[in-house]
Amino acid sequence: MLKKPQFIFIDIDNTLLDFDKCSMASARLAAASQGLTLPDNIWQIFKPINDDFWQRLERGEITIDQLHQQRWNVVLQAAGLSGDGLLFEHDFRTALKDQHIEVEGARDLLVYLSARYPLAAASNGPSAQQIKRLSDADLAPYFSYVFVSEDMGANKPSAAFFDACFETVNADRQKRGQKALAPEDTLMIGDSITADIRGARSYGMATLWYDHDKAAGPGRMEADEYVRDLGQIQKILQFNK
Repeated sequence: MLKKPQFIFIDIDNTLLDFDKCSMASARLAAASQGLTLPDNIWQIFKPINDDFWQRLERGEITIDQLHQQRWNVVLQAAGLSGDGLLFEHDFRTALKDQHIEVEGARDLLVYLSARYPLAAASNGPSAQQIKRLSDADLAPYFSYVFVSEDMGANKPSAAFFDACFETVNADRQKRGQKALAPEDTLMIGDSITADIRGARSYGMATLWYDHDKAAGPGRMEADEYVRDLGQIQKILQFNK
């Protein structure tokens, strides 16, 4: 059972903004710019390849630049298309900056949480892209901080990412004469078992897994709490007041 947190970190993609829908909208725009027709099963091709690239990034096996250089070359080849993968990646990410489709219940959750806790977004990815998407979705005002890996100098789930987050928060708390925030005083909410749940838990934070993909499985046993609907989070935190 969770104790009441003093501070909450929340992931962005597939927790607040629906990366699945945003990425497919961006892929269609990128394909149109190159005169390509994506197959009907492009999502089934893209998702495992993209997940693999991000998991390799999280493990420190590749850099974000390498991900951007390789991802769409691999996807297009797997889809049987002969487009320029590097140009497709550029067009894809350009389009993605303007995509901010919300996960159902995200805004209601932020309204509820921001009235009760200081909030920080905690995301891997390009800083300008993530900040713009939150701003365009009009979700940025709910946050006291937006922490993106590009700015932090490290990716989730590394301790260095969370070190940088806590250093920033606690520097501000010190200026206000407040006690330093410890990991056990905080809660991490996110959809990724590897980046969000394992990363935060190994750092000493409480964790709440939002099962965006409705995958269940062993992942639910790794988090302190588990939900399949963002609306359930309010009930959990009310129960643990």
